[in-house]
Amino acid sequence: MSAKFFSFYHRYFEDVYRYVYSRLGNQWDTDDVVSEVFLKAFTHYNESQANKAWLVTIARNCIVDHLRRSQHETALLFAPVYAANCDRDLDALEEQACLQKALESLGEEEAELIRLRFFAGMSFKDISGALGISVPAAKMRLYRTLSAVREKVEACLELKS
Repeated sequence: MSAKFFSFYHRYFEDVYRYVYSRLGNQWDTDDVVSEVFLKAFTHYNESQANKAWLVTIARNCIVDHLRRSQHETALLFAPVYAANCDRDLDALEEQACLQKALESLGEEEAELIRLRFFAGMSFKDISGALGISVPAAKMRLYRTLSAVREKVEACLELKS
């Protein structure tokens, strides 16, 4: 089992790490929670049931447990989006600030859809399983959420110009 789990770990580590970081916003807590996720996954590993949706469900539960233990009153909807390159021009930084503001204005359900799709890299089938909704519902909710984010970013940019 250890060789199969090792392969499973390498296949999904980066997606799980990005997802957890998008919720917690700092490397130290993320490292702790991701370790806990894979420890629980290893303990309950069953090759026939192990997939990304199962692993992200474990991650979601570990995040909730971590926040309870650390007595945070609210979790971040998204970790701050930082520029990868400090030499970016002012327009790119303004766009980034508007995107961050738009993401922070989302409700928990909409934010979770974006985290699962873009941070955890989950398919719509996996998202539907994790959230208990149909695949068409997952697609429609994400489409509507992205449209709302786009409108908010465009409105923010218009105000800044």
